[in-house]
Amino acid sequence: MKRNSFVCTELLSQKGVPFARTTYLKSRLHPLSHNPFLGMSGSTESDESRIFYVDRLLFSRVLSCCNNDRERLLLALARFGGLRMPSEIRHMRHSDITDTIIRIHPDTKTGAREVPYLSEIREIYERLLTGLLIKPSPSDYIFTETDRGKSGPARILEQALKKSGIVRWPKLYINLRSSCITDFETIGYTEKAMDSMFGNSARVRQKYYVQLRKDAEYRRILEDNKRLSAYLSYRKEEGVETVIEPSELREFVIAQRIATTSRSR
Repeated sequence: MKRNSFVCTELLSQKGVPFARTTYLKSRLHPLSHNPFLGMSGSTESDESRIFYVDRLLFSRVLSCCNNDRERLLLALARFGGLRMPSEIRHMRHSDITDTIIRIHPDTKTGAREVPYLSEIREIYERLLTGLLIKPSPSDYIFTETDRGKSGPARILEQALKKSGIVRWPKLYINLRSSCITDFETIGYTEKAMDSMFGNSARVRQKYYVQLRKDAEYRRILEDNKRLSAYLSYRKEEGVETVIEPSELREFVIAQRIATTSRSR
């Protein structure tokens, strides 16, 4: 019993709560009279105070303070492609960027996946290629060994933030990835597409990445409500007072948003 308790204490001090708790539950350290990790929260728990949405205006200021387009591309892949840093750029070659997709080969067990080649990334990458004196081979790595090293991405972002005068936000690259996922989630792509692009299940995304942007969401709710009120008034004037089904309401709201967007263009 004493030895089991000692092992648990050692696991906790050396590896942290999540690892120690998992090891305890999978091992045969029983019979302890109780689970020593019950009630403890580990570092993997979501901490809302450290969530930060990096909007496009703020991010453009960061990009403008990078030293070159290679650094801008690295940051853009995190913000607009949702890539994990540095594991998902470590093996990235020029052949991985096609006309429509970017192939990712992570170091983890999640396996290769693809993300859309968005215009925000395309613009920087094409400018990078234009500025190179020697055309790269498709098999060449995109990033230097220093940039794709363990501390490379952190150094690049820290320097850009310092130069721009922007206060450092928590969890630098996790919040860039989180902001990207939040954008895609808000647009409303299918769960299967989101799983494929970001390599997370819906449960993990909702717990650790998707942010509630109250100002934007509440503004959209009020705009939808205004459109719906006008629509209901019109139906009443026409003598149609049947109850609107949820599916009909959703189709109406989506159609109104599309119409508003088209007019604004």
